[in-house]
Amino acid sequence: MTTWPSIVKARTVEVALILAVFAVPAIGRGEQAPPHPQHAASLEGTIDRIDGDLAVVDIGSMDGIERADRVTLFQVVKGKRVAIGETRVVRVADEQCWVGLRHLPKGAVRPGDIVVAEPTGWAEPAEAPAPRPAPIARPTALPPPPPALPPPPSSAATAAVAPAPSAVPPVPRVAHDPVSRITEGAPLQVSLVVVSVPPLAGATLFYRTGRARDFTEIAMERTGDAGWTATIPGAEVRDGSLSYYVRGTDPDGRKVTVFAGPRQPWKVPVESRAAASGGRRAGIIGTFEWQESYLQRPNTDTYWRTELGFEYRVLRGAFHAIRAGFGAVEGVGGETRLVESDAYFQRPHRGVGYAWVEPVFHFGRYVRWTPRVMLGGVATFAGDRIGTQPSYKRGEVIGGAASLLEFGPEDVFSIGLKGSFLVPIGAELAILTTIQAGHGFQAGLSIGATSFPVHADWAGQVMLMGGWHGLDWLSLDLKVGVNIRSTQHAGLGGGLGLSFWW
Repeated sequence: MTTWPSIVKARTVEVALILAVFAVPAIGRGEQAPPHPQHAASLEGTIDRIDGDLAVVDIGSMDGIERADRVTLFQVVKGKRVAIGETRVVRVADEQCWVGLRHLPKGAVRPGDIVVAEPTGWAEPAEAPAPRPAPIARPTALPPPPPALPPPPSSAATAAVAPAPSAVPPVPRVAHDPVSRITEGAPLQVSLVVVSVPPLAGATLFYRTGRARDFTEIAMERTGDAGWTATIPGAEVRDGSLSYYVRGTDPDGRKVTVFAGPRQPWKVPVESRAAASGGRRAGIIGTFEWQESYLQRPNTDTYWRTELGFEYRVLRGAFHAIRAGFGAVEGVGGETRLVESDAYFQRPHRGVGYAWVEPVFHFGRYVRWTPRVMLGGVATFAGDRIGTQPSYKRGEVIGGAASLLEFGPEDVFSIGLKGSFLVPIGAELAILTTIQAGHGFQAGLSIGATSFPVHADWAGQVMLMGGWHGLDWLSLDLKVGVNIRSTQHAGLGGGLGLSFWW
């Protein structure tokens, strides 16, 4: 018969053994880490600037952001968020991070857009199901004492395993008001305030104008404790566009991105002085050309043409400018049969003077149309003795018309279709193209046909064109080419044009 004291003693031993079994793993674990801080499910920031194919966001490692975290980009349209797409964090600093833009539509992301991040370190661990307790065996002896805890690592060992500091230089804070528009010929001053730790040792401004591929470097000067400034000369600021970005150098010689970048620089539209002054501008235009179609017999199939006109730019809607002036054409020959044969007794001769007027229309940036009307009189006329040419008298009224239709951005390239006729001289048709080569130079090619100077046989015409419009008050245009009526009936030609503006 078991007595009550023996029962109490047995129960006490069992409780002690149970506590000892559960105490062993607790002793091995030592002091537990504090629980994860409670965070919201996501973190929001805004894009400060675009740096090439990266966007700089105003949240960083101090907010819990880590590399490879997933982020979603939004734009606010009429008070509602519109998703742009998802991407990941590719670089992290204390208070900023960089997210990739390569997989998003080009130009879809802009400064000020919202970034919603889901930091990896904020995810709460999933609750594992509690293991079923194993049956407790009644040991015959007390368990051995737990092993002693290892001593704390020395400071040298801790330094050996401590992660190396990040090699990424700290991202500077920049205060800069980008230029949005400038007038050609005016110098452009770029100024920034850059706060970084450590302070920048130097800064460089990179800029390019027009269609130039390479950037020009200008060393920026320090102003005050954190200011930097540089000035782009006015001679480099030409009608079209200007792009620039800024890079800095830290005391260790490493490059630091300050503003924009070479892939996506800040672009500034450059407007002409005429547009900046309200569009009112005037100029004098003069042209002269000479065409020879039969070099074997000079002065038997040739003509010259000259014009002098006045242009006034209006810039009212599609009505861009109005031009008017006077012109004259004189030439001989033109009929292959008479010019090449020995029976050529009298050369057909034409000479007319005329007045012309043409409005210039610009339909946006890509379409331009210039129609022309000509009205004048016959100055000299002589037909052949056979009588195959129509008869005209000196002073008789004549007329003509012309049209030029151009396509393409004028400051980059253009393709044009040109046609004209002038009684009794002849007609012309041509397809021409021009490109802007930079620094005020342009080049072009014209391929067409002409029946000048007597409106008889047609000749093929190929002309190379070039020009220089590098000054605000002067334009120079040249052309040179060949005229071909047959395999043995060909010649050279050329022309010159000058324009003066004020």
